[in-house]
Amino acid sequence: MLKVFIWSGSGSEHKICAYQSTIIFNFFKENNYNLVKSPINADLIILNWYPFEEFEEKINLLTINYYLIKYSSAKIILTGSIPWMMPYLNKLERVKLIWLKNLNKFDDDYKVNVSINDIVVDNVKFFVPLNLESLNIDKYWYSWMNIESKYNFLESDYKITLEQVKSWEYGLWKIFEYDTEKYSYLEDLSWEYPIEICTWCWWFCSYCDIRNVAGFVKSLPLDLVVKKIKRGISLWYKEFHFIDEDSASYWLDLWIDFADLLNNINKIDWDFKIKIFYFEPWRLEKLFEKIDISLWKKIINFCVPLQTTSQRILKLMNRKYNINNVINISNKIRSYNKNIIITTQFIYWFPSETFDEFKDYFKMLNYYDELWFWYYSDRLWTKSVNFNLKISKKELSKRMVFLWKIKERYIERVFDKNQTLKIWLNIINSRKF
Repeated sequence: MLKVFIWSGSGSEHKICAYQSTIIFNFFKENNYNLVKSPINADLIILNWYPFEEFEEKINLLTINYYLIKYSSAKIILTGSIPWMMPYLNKLERVKLIWLKNLNKFDDDYKVNVSINDIVVDNVKFFVPLNLESLNIDKYWYSWMNIESKYNFLESDYKITLEQVKSWEYGLWKIFEYDTEKYSYLEDLSWEYPIEICTWCWWFCSYCDIRNVAGFVKSLPLDLVVKKIKRGISLWYKEFHFIDEDSASYWLDLWIDFADLLNNINKIDWDFKIKIFYFEPWRLEKLFEKIDISLWKKIINFCVPLQTTSQRILKLMNRKYNINNVINISNKIRSYNKNIIITTQFIYWFPSETFDEFKDYFKMLNYYDELWFWYYSDRLWTKSVNFNLKISKKELSKRMVFLWKIKERYIERVFDKNQTLKIWLNIINSRKF
């Protein structure tokens, strides 16, 4: 019997990656494959991640390289957005790329009684066999920034090429795995029922390469969304989490939009709450008046990603909404539900962004419960990679230090990419395996 081991970069602040990994986990479980707790004797290792910026791509390369070297007899499948974001990995021996849009390839490659398209996810699992900190993530991040690091490293360590990935003998003694004999795939303890109502998003943001390769949005028909919610209700769930890249993209391939969906869900006779991972600001601006006011009392958390507070930069990002309108709508929603948590996020260091524009982002502490920050990085297949007025790394260093100082003051409300990983690491280390 084929021994299958799954690893997932599900340590993000959302559950999309973990959700997709759970689909694959349930697929092999339903088809009676041997899901092993340790990669030591695995015949097949499946790695899933969403590297949408340079920082995560480096972590991916480290992780993939680790498994290639340490488990040299296992076949490795790379899924998530890796196949499109990092297509050069297709040249690696023992590696196969399966894009999320082509998960039916699992049906083709393995003997199945249950198709992967028929797999149900009632509870998300987290996959955390590697100690991320032991990959020296900070080393690459700090060194790229030219900020003093607590690590000792060589410049060759973080300038990774395909040839180095093939042959690089990274100090494996520096990396350790959790006690895999005691390790098990962790159940999500938040008691939220996960629902993916649509795949990917429709927006053509100038800095994002995922949209350029993802294809057209595919929405789950209304009756199937309602069916999933009623299934969750039958299992006594009271919280439902829309974990899509952008829930507001639900509309492009159907005759109803996200407001119609929410209003229909609002009619279900059950005391439940909803979390929405992303609600794109332009769609919030367009749909707000269509959504029943009573619905907002059921929503306990959602993110409206402004990305910037500058209309000038917003235009460069190819995003269409009026920022002040979105802020005013957020305030109205809060007046309908004083307990709601509304968050936002920003991409700083965007080409031509001034320091004053960057500082202006922190005024949003007056309007949003949490601010998330991601630094900009050039990505293949994007328009922004060709923009002029790129900002120096020295200036980025200044902005990061400023961000850290603000974060020290508002520790529960301001987060950056590096802090996200540290928070996740603390959560994992607090679990008893």
